[in-house]
Amino acid sequence: MTQTRTAALTEPPALGGGIPLLGHTVAFAQDPVALIVEGHKQLGEVFTVRIAGRKFTVLSGPAAADAVFRASDETVGRRRAYRLMTPVFGEGMLFDASPEQFDEQIALILPALRGGAVEKYGPVMQRHVEDYLSGWGERGRVDLVEAMSELSVNIAVECLIGAEFRRRVGSDLVRLFRDLKAAGRASWLIHPYLPLPAFRRRDRARRELIELILDAARSIKNDGPDAGHFVSTLMSSQLRDGTPVPEEVVASLLLAIIVAGEHNTAAVASWTGVLLLENPEWLAVVRREQDELARDTHGSRPVHQDLRRMETLRRCMVEAERLHPPTTVLLRDAEQEFSYGGYRIARGSRVMVSPTASHRLPDVFSDPERYDPDRFSPERSEHRVTPQPMLTFGGGRHRCTGMAFAYQEIQIIWSCLLRSYDLELEDCPPRPDYSAITAVPRSPCRIRYSRRSGAQEQ
Repeated sequence: MTQTRTAALTEPPALGGGIPLLGHTVAFAQDPVALIVEGHKQLGEVFTVRIAGRKFTVLSGPAAADAVFRASDETVGRRRAYRLMTPVFGEGMLFDASPEQFDEQIALILPALRGGAVEKYGPVMQRHVEDYLSGWGERGRVDLVEAMSELSVNIAVECLIGAEFRRRVGSDLVRLFRDLKAAGRASWLIHPYLPLPAFRRRDRARRELIELILDAARSIKNDGPDAGHFVSTLMSSQLRDGTPVPEEVVASLLLAIIVAGEHNTAAVASWTGVLLLENPEWLAVVRREQDELARDTHGSRPVHQDLRRMETLRRCMVEAERLHPPTTVLLRDAEQEFSYGGYRIARGSRVMVSPTASHRLPDVFSDPERYDPDRFSPERSEHRVTPQPMLTFGGGRHRCTGMAFAYQEIQIIWSCLLRSYDLELEDCPPRPDYSAITAVPRSPCRIRYSRRSGAQEQ
């Protein structure tokens, strides 16, 4: 990607087939991935679509997406594109901050999400999953997406804020986070501060969560530096200019990383399970891997200590992430004119990248619609043939900092589930819910479970 003002460059071609006045709005709402894949097939890496009265320039495929991710914020920015997240994260926070402030805020939360810190959360994650499953009983049915959302919210809160906070808020925690997401993708298409019922629920939930997090953070800080680990460190941190980090910033950052973690983790965890249960031959292989690991240690070693040996489960998780990344489209704004692939992208253009569509291109992954975890095996390594083929967690300068946290949590969840229960998908085939903020399986997505013989003793 280069900045340019060369007159020889051409405007990106427009994808045909839109409806008068509405353009591609209906097709995009129904299946944005199919729309972008078709555009790539017809026009190549760069083309435009018209959605909700606005023109979007699509850069599709890993090379084009990587060029966007590696561009500076001064060239391709996120601030205006992600105004929908300002009511959730807070004014001046993350996407609503300047590039310098964004980097400073991310630096504050990095210590909690680096590899060494994440490994220390393993026992907490496993204990919480086992406690959660102990309430299931011998047999029954649950909505998989709701279960994964509840688990991921509570695990993130316990790891990053503390068990006492989670116990004190109790069942209200899941309700508050559900209300926080009530606006869905509507705020992407309309002004996020309109007086709509869903937006009001979102705003009430945010106010309540910020107050609860602030109370917990102050209590942890008063208890001493070792009481809350990451929270106490964050509360005593300083900005680059030497001033203390404001308490409201601390609370907003904690809320933001829990929201982001829940979005990504619940979606990938749900699809990991759905695709395993839809593909019994792979379910059998993963279960055999879990049983062998349990036998090797006679059930004495905690699940979280064997994550590196769960090679098949990890490949199945990454294949679920490839087919159904949580974020269907990522948005940017061209702050300056730039070029890619011989096309001129004008200043002020809204730029769109789709991880899901890029993952389904046949020149990136062979037979891309097929569920094939072995494409990530050492022998094949399809993800190493093309630079930056996996875009779920972004790339370039702003790759998601919580990837290691999410991967560890999902592996622990499914390891515990598969060792304890026989599972069957009741509603099939689940389709992605493109109206939600993250493309989780469409509701209902229920599974039936029954405790495995000997699971209690194991």
